[in-house]
Amino acid sequence: GHSPETIARLPVAMADCYYYFQSLPYARLATLSLMEKANRLRGSRPEIRLDAGQLRRVEAPAAFLWGTQDPFGSLQTGRQIAGLLPQAGFHPIQGAGHLPWMDAPAECGRLAREFLAGY
Repeated sequence: GHSPETIARLPVAMADCYYYFQSLPYARLATLSLMEKANRLRGSRPEIRLDAGQLRRVEAPAAFLWGTQDPFGSLQTGRQIAGLLPQAGFHPIQGAGHLPWMDAPAECGRLAREFLAGY
């Protein structure tokens, strides 16, 4: 789901990691098993989702870096989730998808450093 420009910017080491991961015994089975347990045709399985009460009990600080083009959750969804956690920040990453650090590594790196500097 990433643009050709994003893919072209990735370091060769990413391709190496992907290749070697796929070469591991049972990698395909493990990936398919994870997808089956977590997803269904129209999104994630309800029984594995955290509800609002569970999210409100999260004590650890969190920083949400949310791609504005994330196909799995809208900005509204991300803001709602982050708003339930007592110590969470929400940062929309313009033009980024589900893995915003791949689309905007410098911006995400800066935000991560700023978040970690507070702890």
